[in-house]
Amino acid sequence: MLASPQDSSNAVPSDEGVSLQQQQQQQQKQKQMLKQQQQQQQQQQQEENEEEVQQQKQKQQKRRHKKTDSNT
Repeated sequence: MLASPQDSSNAVPSDEGVSLQQQQQQQQKQKQMLKQQQQQQQQQQQEENEEEVQQQKQKQQKRRHKKTDSNT
């Protein structure tokens, strides 16, 4: 029943090594997914910001027109 010390010590680390590699690969995949999600969110934020900027510009233009009207 007793395995020689070399066999037992060699068997365990190799198994752990495989599982560790799999875990790392999964973590990398998850990180990539997170990066993609973050990039998509950033793009959405940029688009929203651009819309806000355009709206603000329109407001400013309207204000300018009002000022010119009051001057005449």
